Amino acid sequence: YWSIAANAKLPSVTLAANDATFIAGLIEACGLVHGDGYKVLLAAYDLRPPEPLFDARPLGCNAGVALVLSAQRSERSLAQLEIAESDGAETTLADEALEALRVGNPACRTLPLLRLLALEQAGEVCMQGTGQQRWLLRVSAP
Repeated sequence: YWSIAANAKLPSVTLAANDATFIAGLIEACGLVHGDGYKVLLAAYDLRPPEPLFDARPLGCNAGVALVLSAQRSERSLAQLEIAESDGAETTLADEALEALRVGNPACRTLPLLRLLALEQAGEVCMQGTGQQRWLLRVSAP
């Protein structure tokens, strides 16, 4: 509804993939960036649902994350991101409180990636996809 009210003319995609929603959205967004040349706003959020839905899918907290993706670097670019299939283990966080957030809300599965971006560090993050898929995100300087 926001895109209608804002008179947005570019494509919009909404998807859900349980705990893999962010990585599924990232893969879709990368397809739009590289296939069609769009700059893409990737937004992922999960809010605690009301009863009785909460019993079926409890969430530890409300959370949201957004990234702007572009094929072209700019002075505002935080990093370069590459995605590849992986057979590695999902990246976890050493801090117990942050790890609890990471597993308690699908949008928080991005915390290892956000940590690298916030610290301006290069590194790799492995995220669980749908089914048995796992994806390696390589973060490097812009």
